[in-house]
Amino acid sequence: MPKFAIKLVYLGRGFHGWQKQPKLRTVQGELESSLERLFNLQIKVVGASRTDAGVSAEGQVASFSIPRGDFTPKRLSSVLESFLPKDIHIVDAVVVPDSFSARFSAYGKLYIYTLASHRMPLDPAVQPVRLTNKLNLSLIPRIKRAFIGEHNFSAFSKSSSTEKDSTRLIFHFDIIPQGELLRLVVVGESFLQYMVRGIAGATLACLQGHISPENISEMLTTGKRSYHFRTLPPEGLLLKKVFYSREKLASIVNWLKQNPTVDRRLDEMLAGI
Repeated sequence: MPKFAIKLVYLGRGFHGWQKQPKLRTVQGELESSLERLFNLQIKVVGASRTDAGVSAEGQVASFSIPRGDFTPKRLSSVLESFLPKDIHIVDAVVVPDSFSARFSAYGKLYIYTLASHRMPLDPAVQPVRLTNKLNLSLIPRIKRAFIGEHNFSAFSKSSSTEKDSTRLIFHFDIIPQGELLRLVVVGESFLQYMVRGIAGATLACLQGHISPENISEMLTTGKRSYHFRTLPPEGLLLKKVFYSREKLASIVNWLKQNPTVDRRLDEMLAGI
C-alpha cells in the first residue's frame, strides 16, 4: 500500500481541533471520512500537530496509506480535495516511505501568533487578538532571551496535561511589530498543549507591564505559574510549518535571525513538505 504525506491549509474556527472526536467536526475526522468515501475503506490518518479548536494551519501535514497504486501525488491531491469540505485545502502531496510518520518524523514546528491593534479592521482569515494597551517594546530583546533554549514549560501549558516531561526546546523566538500587527514567531522541537498560546499570553503581559522578563525566566525554571498571565485564545494561532529535514529547519532558523519579518519571502522558503 503506497504511503503519502499531504500538506493542508484550514481555518480553525470551523473545527473542534484536529483530533477526531465523536459527534464533533474535526479536521482529522473530515479527512478520514473523505478517504473512506473515496476508497470505500477506513483509512487511519496521522497528523503532525493536534491543533486545538480554533487554531488555523497553513502547514499541517498528514500521512496515510491507500489501497491502490495508480495514484500519483498530483492525482491524489486533486481527487481527494473534491471529497473534502471547502474549508480544508490540500496544497502539496508527496510519496513517503512506509516508516514515515507525519507526527514522529518531524524535527520541529513553526507557529505564528498574531495580535492586532484595536484600530485595525479585522481580517477574518487572521482572527487576531486585539491589543488595547500601550506596549513597552523595549522589553522585546529580554523576553526573547528568556524563552529561547531548553526550559520547563509547565507554567505555560495546559494545567491538566498528562505529559510526563514538560521540558521543551525553543530554537527561535521573535516578537515582530508590523504596522498595526504584532507577530510572535516560535520555532521549537515540539510543543505542549496550549504552550504557544501561553508563551503569547506571558509575552503580552510582560509588554503591558504586568510581569517582567525575570518573572518569565523564573517560571521557566520552576515550572510553576507564580505570576498572573492569561493563555491567549486559539484564534490568533497559526501552524505555519512542520520540518522533516534538520538542514531545512536550521536554514529557516538562521534566515529568521537575519530577517525578522513575516512576509512573502518566508512563505516562499516554507513551500513544500
